[in-house]
Amino acid sequence: MFVAPWLHHGLYHLISNSLPFLILGSLVQWHNPKQFWFVTLFIIIGGGLGTWLFGSAGIHLGASGLIFGYWAYLITNAYYQRTFKSIAIGLITIVFYGGMIFSLLDLRSHISWSGHVFGALAGCMVARWFKSDRPLS
Repeated sequence: MFVAPWLHHGLYHLISNSLPFLILGSLVQWHNPKQFWFVTLFIIIGGGLGTWLFGSAGIHLGASGLIFGYWAYLITNAYYQRTFKSIAIGLITIVFYGGMIFSLLDLRSHISWSGHVFGALAGCMVARWFKSDRPLS
C-alpha cells in the first residue's frame, strides 16, 4: 500500500507515470516547499488506505494515485487559498492536465480506478487541511 508509488508493472508503466509525477510534484513543491512532504505522505497514506479498504482484490501498483492526489490538491488548493499564486498554479494544472478528470473512473480491469479516486480524494482533503481563513476578496 505505501510502496505502490515506487513499484510499476514495467518500463512503459514507469515512463507513463514519470512525466506527470515530475510536473505535478514540481508544482506542489513550487506552491509551498514546506508543505510538500506532508502533502505527499498524506496522499500516499490516505489514498493507499482508501484503495486498500475499498479497491478490488487485484494488485495496485504505480504512482497514479499520487499523481491524481497532486492534481486534485493543486486544483482544490486554488479554490481554498484564492491567492494569485495558487490560482495560477491551479489554472496551469487544469490547462495541461484537465483531461485527467475522465480517467478518475476508468473501469478497465488493468487500471486501478480506486487508486485514482482515493488519491484524488486524499489530495482534496489535504488541500482543505491547509485552508486559510482569509475572507473572500
